[in-house]
Amino acid sequence: MPRIFVTGPASWNLLVHVAELPGAEPQTVFARWHHETLGGTSAGKALNLRRLGAAVTLCTLLGDDAAGDRIRRVLTAAGVDVLARRSRNGSERHVNLMDPAGRRLSVYLTLPAIDPTGPGGDDVREQCDAVLAAADAVVVDLADHSRPVLAAARARGRTVWCDLHNYDGRSAFHTEFRDAADMLFVRSPDLAAPDAGGTGA
Repeated sequence: MPRIFVTGPASWNLLVHVAELPGAEPQTVFARWHHETLGGTSAGKALNLRRLGAAVTLCTLLGDDAAGDRIRRVLTAAGVDVLARRSRNGSERHVNLMDPAGRRLSVYLTLPAIDPTGPGGDDVREQCDAVLAAADAVVVDLADHSRPVLAAARARGRTVWCDLHNYDGRSAFHTEFRDAADMLFVRSPDLAAPDAGGTGA
């Protein structure tokens, strides 16, 4: 059973399904239906890697709130080991407007930030370091709290996977992730020349 260490966002989302995404003008929009569910690129990877039979540990940020409890409950029920540092402003939450074609307008309600004085912070960091040291592969997703894992994984000789999402080939936010990864996922429509060298894609 491969051991995979995943670090990055886990969120609790409200998905609102609409006939079409609204334009940039004042208006009233009626939902066809709506529901709440687990979201976040790292949570999704952790769940699917677990379904494929891997032993998965997810390191993320959670607040001391109902959303954080729901996130942890869904992940642990699926067999994902969750190591969570405390967010000082609550768990990550989005409202996503979804049209019938699957296109999305995502509104961040909360972007979590590490609480440096939060209880158990050093313990969680030590646990994450121990799991990282034993991992067969490391998935590092786009989040500021994931950045320290890039150097730590490289120092241990671990294979690093990064999902750059809608990287345009120039974004400074993505550069550290791009340069540290052994394997990249990227949405090629956002690149002027996706087959050209230099991006690592």
